[in-house]
Amino acid sequence: MHINSTLVGGGVAEILRSLVPLMQEVESSPRWVVLEGNPEFFNTTKLFHNVMHNQPVNITGEMLESYLAIAQKNKQLVGEEAE
Repeated sequence: MHINSTLVGGGVAEILRSLVPLMQEVESSPRWVVLEGNPEFFNTTKLFHNVMHNQPVNITGEMLESYLAIAQKNKQLVGEEAE
C-alpha cells in the first residue's frame, strides 16, 4: 500500500503515477491512498518530514492533537491494512 498526501505534484506522487501501473501489469494489487486533511494537518506532516532531516521544528501540543484526530479519520481510508 502506498500512502501519500497528493495525487499530483511532489516526488512521491510522480513516482507512484508510474509505479502503480507497473505493479498492476505484473499482477500485483497495489493500493494508493491519498490522505485527507486540512492545511494544519499537512503543515504538521511537513514538520515531521523536516525533523527527520535534522531540522529544528516546533510542534505544539495543539498541532499534535489536531494531527492525531485527522490521522484517526484517515485510518478509515486505509482500512485494516493500517493496523
